[in-house]
Amino acid sequence: MERNIAELLVKELEHHPPLTPNNLSAHRRYLIDLLASTDAKPSTRFYEEIKPNGIQIRGNDENQVHVLSIGRILINPQAKDYELSSIKSLYEAMVSVFGIYDSDSLTRRLRMDKGIVEIMNSSPHEFSLLGKLESYEDFSRKVMSMPILMIPGVQNLPQIKSWEYQNSIPKEHPFEKIGEMITGWYRLK
Repeated sequence: MERNIAELLVKELEHHPPLTPNNLSAHRRYLIDLLASTDAKPSTRFYEEIKPNGIQIRGNDENQVHVLSIGRILINPQAKDYELSSIKSLYEAMVSVFGIYDSDSLTRRLRMDKGIVEIMNSSPHEFSLLGKLESYEDFSRKVMSMPILMIPGVQNLPQIKSWEYQNSIPKEHPFEKIGEMITGWYRLK
């Protein structure tokens, strides 16, 4: 990815609540380098995976910590015309029951949401970001795991925040560990 595009994406990400320029400033260069090192370019693919990453940032409350990881660079023009196979539909149903955060699953859910696809296609920029934000209180107790969808120029739309909230997993989901095992098994296939 070109460095100027990576800089734009990180600048937009800094304004995606609960993220701020202040709590991301120490990680700005790392995030830009991470995105710039990813081979994202216009193609027929919908996304490019980003190598595993995670940064710890302070929340507004002194006892709150967030862990941000960016999983995918999305190619906005490729979001449309998506059909979900019956096997993937079954997998999606299972994933939602077990409360799994899975980038593959979220990518499919994103493409099935016609409103989000419309927003992505209307963005003046070719790329968006999909990540995860895990929030902890008292530095150890998980409170929330939520997707972060950042579409440049339109990141604060209520529809995007609604999508993120609908795909969030509050607290420790009772089936989260079982779901992680299933997801790992599914990826091995």
